[in-house]
Amino acid sequence: MQNQNAGPSNSANRDDSSVAYVKTYVPSKEECLADIRKNQRKFNAKLMSIRAKDQRERKLAPSQKSPFVGNVTVKELIRNKKQRLAVYNPYLPEDKNVRKELTAFLKSTAGYPKLDKDKFPVWYWWWELITQPQWLSDSHMDAVINLLRLRMKEQPHSFRSDRLCLIDSGLSLFWTAKYDDFKKSEPNVFGLGKYLPPDSLDYFQGTKPEFCQTNKRWCRDIDDLYLPFNIGKNHWVALFISLPKRHITIWDSYPCRMDDEELATEVEPVAVMMAYMLREMALVEERDNYPFDKFTHERVAGVPEQKGPGDCGVYCLKYIECHATGNDFSASSLCNKNVKAIRSRYACDIFKETDCKGPRIRDWDGLDPFDGRC
Repeated sequence: MQNQNAGPSNSANRDDSSVAYVKTYVPSKEECLADIRKNQRKFNAKLMSIRAKDQRERKLAPSQKSPFVGNVTVKELIRNKKQRLAVYNPYLPEDKNVRKELTAFLKSTAGYPKLDKDKFPVWYWWWELITQPQWLSDSHMDAVINLLRLRMKEQPHSFRSDRLCLIDSGLSLFWTAKYDDFKKSEPNVFGLGKYLPPDSLDYFQGTKPEFCQTNKRWCRDIDDLYLPFNIGKNHWVALFISLPKRHITIWDSYPCRMDDEELATEVEPVAVMMAYMLREMALVEERDNYPFDKFTHERVAGVPEQKGPGDCGVYCLKYIECHATGNDFSASSLCNKNVKAIRSRYACDIFKETDCKGPRIRDWDGLDPFDGRC
């Protein structure tokens, strides 16, 4: 038997050119800090460009200023009135005809009905979404968020306000992963200039998510944010973030999984960096309105809770859909016996309304190496 502990020197004595030994390079602490400082310079340049564009957009034309604010055209340009809320039923049953179309499509996918995630990812993705109690991935969450964003674009009257924004899971995943880099980055004398995670400014400007862009700027055009947030790497909760109140409301379908102290640690990246970004992006004369103090948060008790494993994503999405459309959480409708029907309805809707045929591959082409691709 060969000695498994033999090192490269032993292999070098043998005439075996097919074996190569590569030493993994581990950057030093000084090199990591140098990369962060380099990132800050590029980030600040992008920030200055966005702020300059925002200042230009804030200027009103002469016809938009008093005494012309009563003009019909102006009222169409500056719409701040709440629109009449149409009837929106988040618990409608699935369309049987669409279900037949979806079933036919699934039977045509490669691998059906074999369950092999690596060989047949499209069929497996749909199977996970439809089948209780399979756990929903970030691509499932984003597919439903895209559905709601499309509905808000086409049916804005069905939502409780036009000053709300539905955000995909990408922001929360990046903010959680890059929070340590944010803390290590060095601020300037004003406490600003720290490095925010990739795409943060694009979310702030409304160009992310790319599906149904709103192009609405937070604080100026948006007051409320909805966000599916992953805690502990295996549980979805819904975040409702009020920018004016600087408060995060958490809807959790399985509250006994994590105590309040652990939850505070999980939410800290959003609570801290959200406050920082609002101040960073504010005009100089308005910065006093946006302190560095982190957002407060609260986990709401009494919401419908899941009974089986793997359904946290379904509950999270339904919390967001109900609240954004002005509906209450119904414990009689959002319950374990109805989860299977809710999953099937989501699958039918994203298949029919968004023309989704499987998991969307995230497009990172807009990210530079300093944004985390290296």
